[in-house]
Amino acid sequence: MKDETQLHHVDRDALKVQHDMEILMESFRVITSTLELDDVLKKIMHYAIAIFRSTDAGYIQLFDERSKKLIIKSYVGFNEQISSFRVGIGESIVGKVYRDGCVRLIGTTKEIYDSMEDLSEDNFNILHAAGASERMIKSLLAVPIMFGDKRIGVMTLHRFDREELPSERDLLLLQSFASHVAVAIHNAQLHEEVQKSLGEVTHLLTKLEETNELLLQRTEIHDHLTRLSIENKGLKSIIMEMDHLMEKTIIYADYLEGKCYPVDHLPFEKVIADLFVLFRTKTKPAYVSISDHADVSCYVHPIRSG
Repeated sequence: MKDETQLHHVDRDALKVQHDMEILMESFRVITSTLELDDVLKKIMHYAIAIFRSTDAGYIQLFDERSKKLIIKSYVGFNEQISSFRVGIGESIVGKVYRDGCVRLIGTTKEIYDSMEDLSEDNFNILHAAGASERMIKSLLAVPIMFGDKRIGVMTLHRFDREELPSERDLLLLQSFASHVAVAIHNAQLHEEVQKSLGEVTHLLTKLEETNELLLQRTEIHDHLTRLSIENKGLKSIIMEMDHLMEKTIIYADYLEGKCYPVDHLPFEKVIADLFVLFRTKTKPAYVSISDHADVSCYVHPIRSG
């Protein structure tokens, strides 16, 4: 009878190991099936909870070069306030795991909170506001995410129901899972960088095309005006041609002769004297708003001789 009971336990453990390995293999396939970083991180947290069933909550933090902080990128079992949880290198448990590149396993509440003594007050309040205040952390597992020698971030798992360290089998599963996690995150980050670079190149090409189009328009206008000047068509013809080519209302105020071209812009002639006074000492163009019966915005380009 005793042998049968032992055999039953062996069979059950074997089935459990097989089931865990199937989940682990499935997780490898799924987390590497996409290159979108946010999707990868969400899938990693989903499978982390599935593989380590004793875990109640967890989060992944990636190191941000700009702020030099470990920033929450994905989480389970906490509310959205956990997103503000940002830890410096060497700060608290997670910061030390990243700094040292070593797994931290803590199986008692006292040891956990003692290890968090150097956690900043802001981070401690954020952690509690995110849900940790309702349940004391009974055990904690934090593992560095490393691609070769490069440290990418930290994955932390919390347990709230009882104080218990993970088994040796769980540690082996975790190490295997973490190595694949690092590869998936590294690939997703590379993809994100490539997409960003492609976006920048596309933006530059668009700006180049716009600039090239403006240069072509400028050349076309210059050619038209040169032709009119050679044909001695007169100032009125040149102004009208500019008006047509630029698709804007062009008005030329001649202060030497006291005339305005085209001559049918009589309302504008009323402010010529004011514009002359305004631009008497100016050499650079400027935008001007004219208020009379209706507000008119103009771009005034002074033309000076001497």
